[in-house]
Amino acid sequence: ILQRLNVSLLYKAGLPIILEPFNYDKSYMCRLFKKHLGVTMTQYLNERRLSYVAAQLKTTRKSVYDLCQEAGFSSVSYLNKIFLKKYGMSPLKYRKSKK
Repeated sequence: ILQRLNVSLLYKAGLPIILEPFNYDKSYMCRLFKKHLGVTMTQYLNERRLSYVAAQLKTTRKSVYDLCQEAGFSSVSYLNKIFLKKYGMSPLKYRKSKK
């Protein structure tokens, strides 16, 4: 599961596609994940998505909207909200600070 959660091409697909190859109930896998790693799968996936967006902001000229779509966030406003929470600034300010 961790290997699939770390594949950036699957970020947009979300948990249903990431968990598809496994023959277990999704809620069961989510409980085990939380028990062993201390975070939910959604929290873990969002952390991976945020790291992806941050790396892309440093190395590309892609728009925040495009990165939001690539990473699988539901909206730019949601991305901005959780990006601010993690990095203490908006994605655009983060990009400017890393130049």
